[in-house]
Amino acid sequence: MDNQEYNKCIEILRGRPKWFFQKDNIDQKLKCLETFKNKGTPSDISFLVEFLKDSNSNIRAKSAETIIHLYQQLKSQNELYESLKYIKIDIADINHYKMFFVPDTYLQLLGIASLNQNGYTREKAIKKLADSKNPNAIKFILLRLGDWVTAVRETAQKTIRTFFTPPYIDSFLQQLPLIDWLLRVQRTDLADIHSEIIEFALSPELTVDFYKKLKRFDDKTRFIYFRNFLKSKRLNEEIAELISKDKNYLVRVELLKHIQNLATSK
Repeated sequence: MDNQEYNKCIEILRGRPKWFFQKDNIDQKLKCLETFKNKGTPSDISFLVEFLKDSNSNIRAKSAETIIHLYQQLKSQNELYESLKYIKIDIADINHYKMFFVPDTYLQLLGIASLNQNGYTREKAIKKLADSKNPNAIKFILLRLGDWVTAVRETAQKTIRTFFTPPYIDSFLQQLPLIDWLLRVQRTDLADIHSEIIEFALSPELTVDFYKKLKRFDDKTRFIYFRNFLKSKRLNEEIAELISKDKNYLVRVELLKHIQNLATSK
């Protein structure tokens, strides 16, 4: 999007009818939001967030669609923080989102709010994410376990434990790379909560059927699983055979590091 197109869309989106009898240019605004969706960048989210409270329901819905699309372009955790922390979202906005957006959209907006620079906003978002009981909330709560505010970290720890039930096993397994990141957080020691999460994630028995489920995850996730499994679980011949055939050579190497445990377990 060039500067001329960008500035024109801002003018249209923020424009209001000058006279009471004039019709608001809804179609033009929707077209501009589509332009932001197709040509914008995550940095535009900070501008677009004000339209989540627009009086027109179509503008609100299209704004949310555009913001979520741009948010999904962010890959690294650094990008998440830098692009989202200064967005103007407060506790009242979170209540507003619940009233005006469908659950899936509301969940994504809560995730964005959980990365806000305001600690009260982050804490409120975490509590609402937990209330949703949605497995997609787990990622956002895990990120806040390393929050720089003690109260927010404690809320995140309390809420993440509410997901320690069997239906969420797959979601925790999927987030193993992020869970692994907890040990690299320097502002606080997260070893204890990391151990709790890993213990829960490894709680199902490793059977042939469960291994088939693990094979659906990427190599990095599977490696983290087996690295932790081999450290904490009893190794037998059946399990060793399963792991020895894994397509990731790093998993097979990890098995070799623990193969002596197989002999002593007979």
